[in-house]
Amino acid sequence: MPIQRYRFVLYLQIYNNVISKLKGGEYTILMHDSSHHINTVSALPYIIKYLKENGYRILPINDQVIPYHHFVNN
Repeated sequence: MPIQRYRFVLYLQIYNNVISKLKGGEYTILMHDSSHHINTVSALPYIIKYLKENGYRILPINDQVIPYHHFVNN
């Protein structure tokens, strides 16, 4: 599979994973942005477009945001 198509599939999967979890309400969406996560960066404009078109507000994280700790059990 050519690398460009592989990247498209992966960022489309990231987009679908984020969008499929939204059911109204408030969300904090954390995404990796290092050079190793180019597909995440590629998905971001599409996720932002979807959020804006569907009435979500995009706000910065500040001192008023309650910290949330996500733990992974292996």
